[in-house]
Amino acid sequence: MKNNSKQSNFMEKRTSPRNYLDIFYSVEITVTANDQTSLCYQFKLRNISESGMCVLVSEKSEILHHLQTGSVIDIKYCPVNPDHPHKKMRTEIKHITYVPGKETAGKGHYYVGLLIKDNNQA
Repeated sequence: MKNNSKQSNFMEKRTSPRNYLDIFYSVEITVTANDQTSLCYQFKLRNISESGMCVLVSEKSEILHHLQTGSVIDIKYCPVNPDHPHKKMRTEIKHITYVPGKETAGKGHYYVGLLIKDNNQA
């Protein structure tokens, strides 16, 4: 008898290994304002290159004053599966690149590139 199950013949078709974008949907970045108030920002993760992930930040967002290329900060990663726990990981800000309004919805934005440096829970 012939097995018609597609799952039994499943082969991974990815050319690169699974990445963090398969596991995490969004991030929460907490920064401290001048008056020592903690500000928490949440961004959807985006895939703009094979090896990188980023968030899209409005050019008017206050968080841009708190981020620097090359800095390493703790970022809370929120999973795709809501049954899985959030994970805080050391992350490097790889780049902050301006994107004109015609390439994004509305006014100009910045792509903030993220690189996870340590995937152990902080």
